[in-house]
Amino acid sequence: MQRFRRQRIWGRIWSKIVKIFRIIKNIFLILLLIGFIVYAGVAGWLYWEFSRLPKIKQKSVLVMDIDGFFRDRPSMDAVSERIAGEFGKTRHVMVSNIRKAAKDPRILGILLDFKSYYMDSMTRDEVRAELLKFKETGKKVFAFTESTGLWSYLFMSVADKIYMPPSGEAYFPGFRVEVPFFKNMFDLIGVKPEFVYIGKYKTAPQVFTLDRLSDAYREVLTDMLDNYYQYYVAEIAAARHVSEDVVKQWVDDGIHSGEDALKAGIVDGLIYKSQLERTIQVELGLLKEETEGQSAETADTKQADSETKEAEKSDDQENEKEEPELNKVSNGQYARIDITVPNLYKNGDKIAVIYAQGSITSGKSDLENEIIGSDSMVELLATLADDEDIKGILLRIDSGGGGARASDLIRNAVYEANQKKPVVISMSGAAASGGYMISAPAASIVAYPMTITGSIGIFGGKFSMQGLLDLIRINIETLQRGQHAGIFSGVSAWTEDEAALFRKYIQQGYDKFLQCVADGRGMSVEAVDAVAQGRIWFGKQAIDLGLVDKLGGFDTAIAVLKEKLEIPADKDVKIVEYPKMENPFEQLLKRIRQAPVSTSIPEELQRIQQVLEELARLQNETLFAWFPYQIVEQ
Repeated sequence: MQRFRRQRIWGRIWSKIVKIFRIIKNIFLILLLIGFIVYAGVAGWLYWEFSRLPKIKQKSVLVMDIDGFFRDRPSMDAVSERIAGEFGKTRHVMVSNIRKAAKDPRILGILLDFKSYYMDSMTRDEVRAELLKFKETGKKVFAFTESTGLWSYLFMSVADKIYMPPSGEAYFPGFRVEVPFFKNMFDLIGVKPEFVYIGKYKTAPQVFTLDRLSDAYREVLTDMLDNYYQYYVAEIAAARHVSEDVVKQWVDDGIHSGEDALKAGIVDGLIYKSQLERTIQVELGLLKEETEGQSAETADTKQADSETKEAEKSDDQENEKEEPELNKVSNGQYARIDITVPNLYKNGDKIAVIYAQGSITSGKSDLENEIIGSDSMVELLATLADDEDIKGILLRIDSGGGGARASDLIRNAVYEANQKKPVVISMSGAAASGGYMISAPAASIVAYPMTITGSIGIFGGKFSMQGLLDLIRINIETLQRGQHAGIFSGVSAWTEDEAALFRKYIQQGYDKFLQCVADGRGMSVEAVDAVAQGRIWFGKQAIDLGLVDKLGGFDTAIAVLKEKLEIPADKDVKIVEYPKMENPFEQLLKRIRQAPVSTSIPEELQRIQQVLEELARLQNETLFAWFPYQIVEQ
């Protein structure tokens, strides 16, 4: 009997437990269903919000917020770019928007609203050139900034009117090169840099082996400074309709307050942001400079009694309230507007555009961190070469090179792809050293006048830490098999045999580099060597040396490729951009993980840190076809 009762009790307990689990399961399913409904609702709303077409009113102004990073990279779809917070921040989108606005009768002008500025030099130049074409239609460009520097001012100088607040400033520090040399520090701590470089101007290792500029190094940097300075002065003078001497004086004066900038002609007006819209409306003829009731007082008005004056003042205030707001559309919104104009590259035969940006190294590419991985590039080029839907390939390069072996692997992939369909190179800010190596076998090379290219040379080496180890009393016992087992060891310096062996290895690398360029460009090895030697050239110089076929930007490269494909010049093509961008959520998570801790490290040390990070990316490379200098635009 007792046993039966115990069974009944356990049965009741079990049934209660089952009921509880059923309730929990039902609650879980209900919550899951609610979560799914909420997720679907939010996703649907986001898609609707981010993809719906904005309504453009008549007499509108296209507002381009110059804020954050503007990059020459593949575009994502509209929804993904909005989620990532980068909608409209690519060269292609900005140029396309300006082209549409030039033909759109609803758009009267463009406002460049500068907040922060980071834009690679050739994206700036392409957008700037398109703004000049926009002005040829009779429409106006305005710019507003709280402060401006050398390169941001170059961008905004195309505007018909430039405004800043009275408290603003124009900072023109000029052009300066600062080269840190580490030899004395290495001597102090017992580190011996051992490098071999081929080419009189392949000066990159000299920062480790010398304590001051060599004559060749000084010659290269002087030429760079002169070219940048002359280019800057000429472009500003032409845009602002002043003499070059005037621009040189602006640079020599350095810092200009808002008042000084207005007097000098650097800006056209001192206004606050709250006054900007009305000022633009007046410039566009949408409002009178002085609304009714605000004209200068006549003698009769001056004699009017105080009640009449108060009445007029009241009417003025009422008129001001009734003034229409300026109709505006943002750069991101306008990108979703479909207007048929030439060279938007949305229809026609498919052209693959590959963006190769950053250091060339072995392994996988990482567009976000500007790494060109040989594995990824070789695979992509081979895939596109075999894709029947892709008629031609445009390789958009912005790279100072990197590892020689990785560069050669990509060069060979470009050569093989070019045997199947035309490959045209569009050099952006730089295509130097390894960046030039991968360009050489293409069907044609197009560069901007100020593209940095050439730097055909090789270097390599190591740091011997024996002196440092002795200094800190660390003893290293070494066992080896093979006469040259320690050639890449950081513990000991090279023997004479090892140094000779490495010099032979570097020379072979240089000779191969020359042969690759000679084969690709249809030149003799001797002719290539004469313009090589590690010497950098600007695009406008390289074309006379046979290293470049044509000067121009992205459109010019597309035109060349169309010519190679026998596509009529007036027929549009559709570009397909590679590599494909990551999911926006993955991008955001990556940026959060990689976000640097905020510190007050001096700017000079930050630049050294950047160089060290670049070296870390190339740590597995033996030979370097690399132009390691960074052009800092502020």
